[in-house]
Amino acid sequence: MPQRLHKSGRGSTKIPKGAVLIYDDLEEIRARKGSQSNWPREYFKHKFKKRGSKVYGLPNGQILIVGPRPLWDIFNYPDK
Repeated sequence: MPQRLHKSGRGSTKIPKGAVLIYDDLEEIRARKGSQSNWPREYFKHKFKKRGSKVYGLPNGQILIVGPRPLWDIFNYPDK
């Protein structure tokens, strides 16, 4: 069982200067884990229960996902 490192509380995320709002209501993310993951090549779907998660495009080409509350906890997974 993974050990929880911390549970984030509510807080505001600073949006970097020059960021462009791409989506203003994110509903879900579908992705596949990488080959070095604890779940290699497995598909996952994360549905957002609360409305208001946004996606921004950053000037350097990256994206930033911001939710009205923490999207998930951070865990310390045991080494294989």
